[in-house]
Amino acid sequence: MIDDGDRLGPDSPYEMHDGKVVALRLTTFREKELTRRLVSALHAVGLEAFQRPGIHGDRPEDWRLPDVGVVMELPPDPAGCTSLPGEAFRLVAEVVAEGEECGERMDWYARRGIPECWVVVMPRGGDGEAVVEIHRRVLRGERPRYELRRRASLSQIENDLSSWHIGLATSSPVTTILMEGGTNEGEDPVTELAIRPPVEVAEDGVALDQDLLEEAQRQIQATSPTAAMNEALRRLVETERAKRRAAGERLRQMVAEGAFNFPDDDEVD
Repeated sequence: MIDDGDRLGPDSPYEMHDGKVVALRLTTFREKELTRRLVSALHAVGLEAFQRPGIHGDRPEDWRLPDVGVVMELPPDPAGCTSLPGEAFRLVAEVVAEGEECGERMDWYARRGIPECWVVVMPRGGDGEAVVEIHRRVLRGERPRYELRRRASLSQIENDLSSWHIGLATSSPVTTILMEGGTNEGEDPVTELAIRPPVEVAEDGVALDQDLLEEAQRQIQATSPTAAMNEALRRLVETERAKRRAAGERLRQMVAEGAFNFPDDDEVD
């Protein structure tokens, strides 16, 4: 961002932060591509997703332009509306470079009551798969904040959204199934995608334990559920191998120490 209103060009995007003009830097085509992919994936399942929708704060001189925003419904007069209050949004998303901070923006969104904030993180150099961090708004004390609930590649998020859409019952609106997740005390409704990806059922009819998978992903800090399962399986296999090696070594040591009295061949009938 550039805190200098005098440097604004005729087409420069800008925000107002408590009466101060803040120019937004022009985005790269890599950022535009990631933004387009996210908007397309959300729009494909029936959500009202937009690039850089206006969100106004408590004063006219305070508003933001997130990279992506999903509104609950369009305003009655969309042609005459340039911004909406925070409570009109289901989620917002910011596309950032790896290592770039957006904590101030997330705090502002949380205070506006927006249930979720997604952060799309581009890898250094711009190459490789972007990672989506899904943060859920929670109330802890007097001040709301976001907590990280899921981390997955953008491709995984696109696949999950597509899976939700394909598996929806025709009698249930997309927005109801996708957006109205369960709530706990002090927490806002969020997208079901954020806290519970589509349930996978094996051929034997046993469903994957999503709660256990989510806990494993957080503990391992994996970038996706698949990565968490692979890492958990790797650790399990290595642990069992180590146990077998230790047991074998102990057995050899006991034999060497004479713990076992094996009879000679000529003593065996």
